[in-house]
Amino acid sequence: MALWREVGNNEGLASCLIALGAVWIDLGRLEQASRAIEEGGIISQAIEHTWNIALSTFTRAQLAHAQGDTWSAVELYRESLARYQALGNTGASAICLEGWARVRVIEGKLELAAHLYGAAEALRERCQIPLPSRNLPTYRQDLALLHKELDKDRLEANWLAGRKRGADGSYTLCADPPRR
Repeated sequence: MALWREVGNNEGLASCLIALGAVWIDLGRLEQASRAIEEGGIISQAIEHTWNIALSTFTRAQLAHAQGDTWSAVELYRESLARYQALGNTGASAICLEGWARVRVIEGKLELAAHLYGAAEALRERCQIPLPSRNLPTYRQDLALLHKELDKDRLEANWLAGRKRGADGSYTLCADPPRR
C-alpha cells in the first residue's frame, strides 16, 4: 500500500485497502476493517472507480454482518448486488445473494433464505463459478438448518422460485422476494 501511495496509484491503493478490510473482518478486527474499507471507499468514490465502489459496498455489508447489524447488512448487500448487476458481474452477484441469505438465516427468515440461496445457485451455474471453499462450512450449516426447519415442499418451492429468478437474470432486488 505504501508503494501505491508513493506513486499516486489511487485505484491500486483503494483495492488494497478494501482487500485489507476483508482480511481484518476475517480476523475479527472490525475497527481496523472499518477504517480500511472506509478509506478505500472514499478513494474509489473520488476517482469514480465503479468496480471498487461495488467491492467496498459489498465489504461494508460483510462488516455490518460481522458487527451484528443485520439491517445495514441487508441494505448494503442489496446495494452491492445492484452495482454488480450493473457491471454485469454474475459471480459477484451470487456472492451478494449468499451474504443476504446468510443474514436471513440468522434472522430466522428461512423461506426467504431458501429463495436467495436458490437464486445464487442459479447464477453460479450460469457463469460456472463454484461456491468458494472458504464459504462451504457456513453454506452447509445453513442448508442443514433449512432442511431441518422447513418442510420439503416449502423448501423446494422457495428454492426453485429463487432459482427461476436467478437463472433468468431478473433478480433486481429492490425489496425482499415476495412470500408465497
